[in-house]
Amino acid sequence: MKNKLIFTLAPLLAAIFSHHAAADSAPPPAPVAATAKAAPAFSGKTIGKFAERVAALYAYDLDKDGTAEIIAGFDTGVAVFKLENGVLRKVARHDTGPRSQVTGVCAGDFSGEGEPEIFVNKIAGTAARGEILSFNGRSLDRVQDELKYFFICGANGKLYRQGQRTDGALRDEVMAVEWTNQGMGERPFTPLPEQRRLSGLSIFDIDGDGAMDVAGFDMNRKLVYHSGAGDEWTNVDGEFGGSDITIRLTDEAEAEIHHEIQPAMVPMASSGKFPLIVAPQNQYTFTLLSATRNYVKSRILAVENKGLGYEVTASTPVVDGVINAIVPFGKNSFIAARSQKGLMGGTKSEILLLTVEGF
Repeated sequence: MKNKLIFTLAPLLAAIFSHHAAADSAPPPAPVAATAKAAPAFSGKTIGKFAERVAALYAYDLDKDGTAEIIAGFDTGVAVFKLENGVLRKVARHDTGPRSQVTGVCAGDFSGEGEPEIFVNKIAGTAARGEILSFNGRSLDRVQDELKYFFICGANGKLYRQGQRTDGALRDEVMAVEWTNQGMGERPFTPLPEQRRLSGLSIFDIDGDGAMDVAGFDMNRKLVYHSGAGDEWTNVDGEFGGSDITIRLTDEAEAEIHHEIQPAMVPMASSGKFPLIVAPQNQYTFTLLSATRNYVKSRILAVENKGLGYEVTASTPVVDGVINAIVPFGKNSFIAARSQKGLMGGTKSEILLLTVEGF
């Protein structure tokens, strides 16, 4: 992908001309063009390149200097970057080890103590595990590890988590995390539809009604969301794909685990609109000594509520590689990570800063 990209999502609207009725004694006036509205379009550039897969992204002002840092989750580690002069500069990195795979990161000051923390989701063998890190401006330090759930940072500034059942599947419920004198606790937030095995969950106001909603992808790769105000689950028409990842760790059991990393969502500033990542059929086999990957194609879709429900209104071109993560980064902008196989084998990836116009 070139450093400068322009993705035009739909043809420009045709100019609309009008003219007044002509008087018998005067020539007809020249047509006057009405203001044409540009169709949604993405523009962007590469701000970082890596020789490993970027599995997760988040943006948060960790050092409280008024500018958000970019937190990147790699296969076996988490790093904090600052964006300076259009290029990422690494500030700190924490390695999570070769026998666990990072699947998500987010951050916030949810305990109310004045210091933000980084929340890391990992797969370790067959187990879903959470880890909490602190950042002092120069290094990342482990606060807690081996927590038996995945974290979800809501757009409302609150923290949520999803536990794991004894059979390995994630629980069909989302819990709100609360801090008390005894430490971190939880209370029920919303149940998930049974037997649909939702994953890739995001919590934000998807329908613009002022209530927090839960959106995710089910085992049939259908996008569904729960309306916080209406207390019901709604399907979005279409099949949005996913990323199939098989993890094989060389241990005594020679265990092979299948895990699907679902597409990611990020809300736009305007109500009821959000871009959606589609990353179809990313086959990834991980071993202790070597790793082989087969990245294929992906694209970004614009999904919009047209009044009768959500539908895909525009799409970027399909590009090589898989877009593993996307998060907001300022007004009408977001950052995305794209990974693909290198020419000499192995993996190469890049982080893109994208701006969307026309919404």
